[in-house]
Parts: sequence; C-alpha cells; structure tokens
Amino acid sequence: MRTPGRQVRLRRDSVEELANPPVEPSPDDSEELETEGDKPEQESESPPQAKPKWEQVPPWKRRVREAEADVQVLQFDDQRERLLETRAKRQAQRERAEAQPAAAAAEAERLRQLKSLALSYLTWDIPADVQAEVARQLEETVTSERFPAGLAPAHAEALLKAEVERHLRPWRTRKARRERVREEAEKRAKIIGWAVFKAGMRAPEEWDYDTKKAMERAVRKALEEEYHDEMDQDEANDIALGVLEEWVENTEDEDDEDDS
Repeated sequence: MRTPGRQVRLRRDSVEELANPPVEPSPDDSEELETEGDKPEQESESPPQAKPKWEQVPPWKRRVREAEADVQVLQFDDQRERLLETRAKRQAQRERAEAQPAAAAAEAERLRQLKSLALSYLTWDIPADVQAEVARQLEETVTSERFPAGLAPAHAEALLKAEVERHLRPWRTRKARRERVREEAEKRAKIIGWAVFKAGMRAPEEWDYDTKKAMERAVRKALEEEYHDEMDQDEANDIALGVLEEWVENTEDEDDEDDS
C-alpha cells in the first residue's frame, strides 16, 4: 500500500517470506527421515515457532501506529518544504546582494554620461569658473529620481538643456547687465565727444589754443551734467552750441572792456 505521504509500505510476512524461502529436502535428508520414522511420533515433531511481535499487536493498534507514522512523514515533508523555501530565499538574497554593486556601478556610469552630455552644451564664451559652477550644480541635480533609467533619450536631452540654461541664467543676467552698461557708456561717450568736437569746430578762429580747450572742457562738463538715457545727438549738439555762444559773448565783452 502507499501512504498519503507517498511512502510505500509492505507487509512484514511478505518480506519475511521473500527473505526466507522454503528449502526442499535433499536425498540425504529423506533417508534420514526414513530412519527416523521408527522413532516415536512425539520426538519427530519440532516445537512450534513463536509468532512475530507485530502479529501479536491488535489490528486497531496497527492502524493507529500506521496513522502516526503517516503523520510523522507529513511533518517531515513540511519541514523539508520549509527548508527548501528558506534555502531559496537565502539564495535569492545572496544573488540580489551580489547584483547590487554591479547595478549601482551601471547607474553611476549612466548618470556620469548624462552629466558629460549636459556639459557639452556649454559654449566656448562661458568663463571657466562659470562652467565649474554649472558642473558642481549638475552633480546635485542630475540624479536617478529626476532622470530615471526608463526616460527616453530625447526627453532626457531636453531636460538636460533646460537644466543647464537654468544654472546659466544668473551669469547671463550679469553679462547682459554689463553689456547694457558698456553700450550706454559707449553711447554717452560718443554723443558727448561728437558734440564737443562740433563746438570746437564752430569756435572762432582768433581764439588761442588754451581758450578753445577751456571752452571744450566747459561743453563736456555741461553735457555730462545734463546727459540722460534718452538724449540723442541733436540735443547734445544744441547744449554744446549753447555753451559755445555763452563763451563767445563773454569773450566779446572782455574784448570791449580791454578796448575801452
């Protein structure tokens, strides 16, 4: 019979019968039996063999013991399954632990490539200190959370360009401000310089060098005091010619006083 635990059970008498098969008597044994036939019948009979202990057990006890054995077999099977599950979990944990360093190294290399791609967007006119600051900020912003591995390359490139521009915005603002200041200074210098030159060209020919230079300094001072961002060249010329007229009038007055 086969137990619920898939164990095969055999009856003891069948096993003993296979282990101890009956032996046929030999011719010598038959002669011996004939000579012994004259002996009394009581001497020829062998004593009865004792029954095995398992046959002396009542049938209900046998069934109880077999049921207990089946329960133990089932318990052993459960323990074996639990052991196999525990071993499989440990193997999976070991494999994950071995795979973690490789996965971390691959992720670090992917992020490094993204940062290198972002730095390639920096143009040649950006100062080295600004590039270094952008690289430092990219180390903090280019992470696995913001740039997951499943992100499409086109989307990652667009995000990287936006990230670089965001880090460059303060520098671009400062640069634009400096450009405006430089352009305004150049415009102011050009307008004032041209107005001073025009006043000098209109100055009387009889003036000596010192008088002409003093008039030009006066024109430049007046223009610098009255200059504003919306001033154009015509307005500056009018101011310069006005100063020139005052100098001409003052000079004529001084000449009249000298003549008198």
